[in-house]
Amino acid sequence: MQIYINYVSIDGHNLELAEFLQAQFDKTNSVSLGSCSPQTLTKLKPGNLLILVPATYGSGEIAAPGLTMYQALSKWQGQDVYFWVLGIGDQGYGDDFCQAVLTFDQALAQTGARRLQSPLLLDYELDQANEELVCQQLNHLKEVLANE
Repeated sequence: MQIYINYVSIDGHNLELAEFLQAQFDKTNSVSLGSCSPQTLTKLKPGNLLILVPATYGSGEIAAPGLTMYQALSKWQGQDVYFWVLGIGDQGYGDDFCQAVLTFDQALAQTGARRLQSPLLLDYELDQANEELVCQQLNHLKEVLANE
């Protein structure tokens, strides 16, 4: 299975999360790590997994580097591609906390891609508690994939 981990990072936290995710896969999986890019969508084949780690900016907007990928989703058909969206934000933003994660999750679901895990919203940084939570969620995701 090919796994694509795409991220947008403003302050480095989502890049750190994306790198942490990459490290959690063993060598039997082909894992590609890169910035959010519409070119990733052209590479995805049935059975591939897209893990998206977008950043929220301002009042809940998708940070600029992720906008072209988000716009490309309106023309992309994601049937038989799996996805999971997660990200780090700051709960101090209230209702706008990690809004880009939720926006991408909805957009991917509308393409016909298959959500393997509910969106995961993490507060502020990748500390030990968040690492444990990500590992729990990722282990569950791997179990689901193994049964597909």
